[in-house]
Amino acid sequence: MSQLDSASCMTIDEIMSRMRSNWMPDAGEESADVACALGRVPARDVCSEIDIPVQRGAECDGIAVRSSDFAGGMPDTSRWVCGEDYAMADMGDDFDDRFDAVIPIEEADLSGGALALSGNVSAAPGRCVEPKGGTVRKGMLMAGHGQRLLSVDIANLTTAGIRRIDVLRRPRVAFIPTGKELVAPGGHPSRGQVIDCNSAMTASLLGAFGAEAVMFPIMRDVKSDLEGVLNSAMDSCDIILINGGASKGTEDFCPKLIARDASFFSHYVKARPGRPIAAAIKNGKPVVNIPGPAFSTFFPLQWCVRGLIEHWFGLRGDLRPKITAQAKNGLRLDCLPLEYGLFFQVWTEGGQTYAAALDERIRGELFMKANAYAILPIGSRGFQPGDVLDLHPIE
Repeated sequence: MSQLDSASCMTIDEIMSRMRSNWMPDAGEESADVACALGRVPARDVCSEIDIPVQRGAECDGIAVRSSDFAGGMPDTSRWVCGEDYAMADMGDDFDDRFDAVIPIEEADLSGGALALSGNVSAAPGRCVEPKGGTVRKGMLMAGHGQRLLSVDIANLTTAGIRRIDVLRRPRVAFIPTGKELVAPGGHPSRGQVIDCNSAMTASLLGAFGAEAVMFPIMRDVKSDLEGVLNSAMDSCDIILINGGASKGTEDFCPKLIARDASFFSHYVKARPGRPIAAAIKNGKPVVNIPGPAFSTFFPLQWCVRGLIEHWFGLRGDLRPKITAQAKNGLRLDCLPLEYGLFFQVWTEGGQTYAAALDERIRGELFMKANAYAILPIGSRGFQPGDVLDLHPIE
């Protein structure tokens, strides 16, 4: 297919819309320890069953006192006895019900063996006292269904005394590398061979996306063997990825293989790199044939596979983190009906964040220097030095 022949293929948004509308996954649920639930998605809203503080607590380190002792002005505290006239109250601690205010420790001096207060301190009722349920109220929403748990959510759930929660099951995503030129990591490539780096990269990204990676061994380009391993992966996994054999070479069997009996099928996309991607819904499951070169594998993982996993969890919107940077160099693009995936090197200098687009022709440098990426829209002519760019950090 010519780079300009775009009438017969879809855009990224069109492919993802068709994939989502043809795939209605039922994730199911499982129980997870809150301490290990970072990135998981609650199966339902989680609410606190207790109040924190249980009764009340000090909002700071200080001295708990009776506000009534200050009604007539500053009292003489030189003979006050700890436990009778006042009490020590560290932040978060409860204290004797006889006292109803806390004076911050910075306004008190105990170094001389007696309590001395600085100036005309305030001891109004309730000062620096957190009421019952001031941090967490019984029935308060601690984590919502359909949101990924962040580290602060883990802290909030733990604060509320919640040890385990029901979460949506992670999708099992099969990754099947193909190609007679591939050598497994740890092997020694000979002439015409390369080490399979895509499996390691994909396994890492699938974990970051919230999926369970199921990695298959390297498959040679033998049609009957590929068909057998595809059937095996479809029996045991929720999403199936085949890497390599996606174009129109003599050994590129995969698109025709996944198109057979598919309820949805698309070959080629109006985007690069990764243009020969084939995507299908087959037997009710997504099957994606991703082109083999590492940079052509990376971008479909970001826009297609990440999107499928978020659809599995019922997540909505673009949830990828973003970086705003000033372009250090310019890049002119041919105005073709394609979206462009670009790698960038981002750094901070003099308090300003800069980004330099990397030349995809120098492939050896792409993954060594790249720490961010962007997918420019159809019709983009590129950018000039000084333009503000919205990028995504590479995970």
